[in-house]
Amino acid sequence: MAEKDKTEKQTEKPEGAAENAPKRSKKPIFLGGGVVGLVAAAYIVSMVALPGEKTIPPFAGPFITELTPGDVQVNLKGNNGQRYLVMRLQAKYMSYDEDYVKTRTADPVYQAEMVNLLIGLGRQKTMDDVEDDVGEEAFFAQVREAAEPLIFPVHVGNAASFLDPHEASGIAPGRSIEKSTMRGGFKAHTIKIDGPKGEISLDEGPVGRIDSSDDDFMLETENGLTIYVDLTGLRSDFVGAVNVGTFGRTTTILTTKFLFQ
Repeated sequence: MAEKDKTEKQTEKPEGAAENAPKRSKKPIFLGGGVVGLVAAAYIVSMVALPGEKTIPPFAGPFITELTPGDVQVNLKGNNGQRYLVMRLQAKYMSYDEDYVKTRTADPVYQAEMVNLLIGLGRQKTMDDVEDDVGEEAFFAQVREAAEPLIFPVHVGNAASFLDPHEASGIAPGRSIEKSTMRGGFKAHTIKIDGPKGEISLDEGPVGRIDSSDDDFMLETENGLTIYVDLTGLRSDFVGAVNVGTFGRTTTILTTKFLFQ
């Protein structure tokens, strides 16, 4: 009887043993690290797959160009036109391509217009207006503003020539394109066109109704800057975006000759 009791006591589990015994995982330990790695990898892939912001190429430079191929002489205002100014000016500028400005300044039409512009500005000045440093600086600022559209005209969907229409859409520069106040980089701004819907807009500006008879249609950005386009050749089935803007900007007018007589 004593032996039976002893056997039974040996086979009984100690009280609380089941609760205190460590539990074994049913999966190998290394799988836990594998799952964490897979989750991390999936997160990295998802981040890489997210669409990035559009990269807009900046202007290169600065570069220097002569405004005219030679000296410009102009009779100053007052003194019965007996006083005159001889000047040879340069522009410091930023551009997508330095060769663009070299081509522009070699154009005979550009050269004639630039000389005419400088003579017109000079005739408005007296000797007192330009003979000191303050007056000279103010004159150069005026030249920079007036010369900018000649050096960097606004292109409407055509990188080869600012005079020609965009081949795919048929949209072209308007008659008042030189009056455009939107002078941002060509690669940063777009005209959005939906021919079938008859809608057109500039960047995030207001949507306008296409008028195929208008050769000087004004488009406006969300900030109120404007350009003028010719819609008479616009294809009615065109849907897409057309780049618009300039290929650079002038920053400073410099001089190699600025003499009074």
